[in-house]
Amino acid sequence: MSISSSGFSAQNCSRPKGGPSLILSDSFIYQDTFTHGASVYFVCSTGYVGAGGSRWITCTDGVWSEVKLKCKKRLCGSPGDILNGQYDLSEGIEFGARVYAKCNKGYTLVGSGERTCMSQGWSGRVPTCEGWSFKGISCPTPVVKNGVRFEGGPPPYKHLSSVTFRCNSGYEMNGQATLTCEMNGWSLPRRSLYCANATNKPDNTICLTTP
Repeated sequence: MSISSSGFSAQNCSRPKGGPSLILSDSFIYQDTFTHGASVYFVCSTGYVGAGGSRWITCTDGVWSEVKLKCKKRLCGSPGDILNGQYDLSEGIEFGARVYAKCNKGYTLVGSGERTCMSQGWSGRVPTCEGWSFKGISCPTPVVKNGVRFEGGPPPYKHLSSVTFRCNSGYEMNGQATLTCEMNGWSLPRRSLYCANATNKPDNTICLTTP
C-alpha cells in the first residue's frame, strides 16, 4: 500500500504478466511489488517483432492499465533456392515454421532436408540435390550422315554430356546442331537433325549407333 499525492491510501500492484508474444522488460522482472503510479514496459518475446501500440503500462490503485503493445511473429524470408529441387513451404515462413527440402525425380538429397525459422533466421544450410541415380546412364554414339562431330568428347557419352555437329562442305544443317544425353536418350528425337544437300532433300538423317 502507498500514499497517493491526494493523501488517500492506494493499493500497490503485483508484477504484471505478459503473454505468449510479449514479456516484461528485464529491468522489472526481479521486482514483485510496484507502487501506485509506477510504470513498466513490455518487449516482444523471442521470435516476435513489434507491430504497433505503446509498450508502457501504469499501476493505478492496484490495477495495471491495458497493454497496448502488439507483437507478431517475425518472418524468415526465403530459405534459399535448391538446384534440382525445392522446399515445401506449407507451414509458411514465420517464426517456428519448418520447411522440407525435396529433390526432383532422379536426384538424391545431400544434407539436412529440414530447416526451422528461428529468431535469427533459418537454421542449417541449403542442402544440395545430386544426380546419383544418373551415374549409370549413357547414350549411344550419334552419327550424322554428311556431318562431323565438332564439339564434345569421344564416347562413352554420360548423362548430360553434349555433342555438337557441323555439316561437310556443300551441306546445310537442318535442326538443332547440339545433342544432350538425357535420362531417356538424346535430347533430339530421330530424324530431327541432318545435313541436307543445298539442292536435294536428304535420303538419310541422324543415325544412332551403339558403340
